[in-house]
Amino acid sequence: MYCNRYWSPGAGHHRFSHRWGPRNLYPMIVGVPDAARAQRMLAVLLNKKYFWGKWVLPTISRNNPAYQHQEYWRGDIWGPTNYLAFQGLLNYAPTSVLHAYARKSVKLFMRNWDTTGVWSENYLATTGIAAGDPHYSWGALLPMIGLQAICNVMPDNKVRLDGTWHLHAKLYKIPVLGYRYTIVVKPGMTQMLRHGHVVASAANKVAILSLPQRPIP
Repeated sequence: MYCNRYWSPGAGHHRFSHRWGPRNLYPMIVGVPDAARAQRMLAVLLNKKYFWGKWVLPTISRNNPAYQHQEYWRGDIWGPTNYLAFQGLLNYAPTSVLHAYARKSVKLFMRNWDTTGVWSENYLATTGIAAGDPHYSWGALLPMIGLQAICNVMPDNKVRLDGTWHLHAKLYKIPVLGYRYTIVVKPGMTQMLRHGHVVASAANKVAILSLPQRPIP
């Protein structure tokens, strides 16, 4: 895992923090670690002693004494940190890890949405209960992880379509490169439809596709 670097004005130089948090996964977003280092990072993520569990991703590792505080950056879960970590996982993690991470993120959001009708600034990693202020727009990044685990526009404008899910789902009016699609998910098959016609599909694999892009006016 990478150390977090911070600036200490009193000392006048950079220091390194040895506390582990979601930011340790952010180098994956831009492809910094090689394959071996990425596997070590994924092993830490999936270790229940550190980050994995019923609710993810705590903002500090579970074995850190600050985790028990469950307040702001001392252990609770935030939509933005989950989302940014997921962007890195897309570059390195197998589909089984991506699916599990996405399910946990969506489940955390829906658990609170179904019971209270709101999404929150953050959530307690110990119970999954909403905390902080309600109605924070960035809370919607949690279900966005679920969407992007199925269909995602990558930085090069290629579309990543995952046809390896084992579920039934139908997503309507999903914007992709300026057009709106219906995305149909079945076990072993994911399809993108526009005006009722299938324009892209992935069967039992993750497909990287080039789709038409509507110019920005």
